[in-house]
Amino acid sequence: MNEAILWVNRGEANEEGDFYEYRVPAGEGMVVLDAIHWIQANAQPDLAARWNCKAAKCGSCSAEINGRPSLMCKTRLSDFPEGEAITVEPMRTFPRVRDLVDVTRLAERFDFELREVVKMPANNLTLVLRRGG
Repeated sequence: MNEAILWVNRGEANEEGDFYEYRVPAGEGMVVLDAIHWIQANAQPDLAARWNCKAAKCGSCSAEINGRPSLMCKTRLSDFPEGEAITVEPMRTFPRVRDLVDVTRLAERFDFELREVVKMPANNLTLVLRRGG
């Protein structure tokens, strides 16, 4: 696979978002998260995405890939037919913060609810949370 085509859903909190196409050089062993990092470094530095361990342990990089809940760090680009677009969007069951960032793990792990998103430059998002009860 020389090139991967990703359709990444981008949008703000409480928006459905729109899909944007990115063509990413694809190398041996690359996963969807690597492609997202390439997009951030080379095409869209303001693309928001969350990740932590890159070892399929924490779940921070959860997304819907081609409509199925998946981990971006575990889903290999080579698993998809060459030339076929790969859709990447936030988990539909959780509120979107921005782009591919949702409150999945944060809310679930710490029993918080999202109160507001303070927009900052590039990928720096500040979340204002309230302790659940």
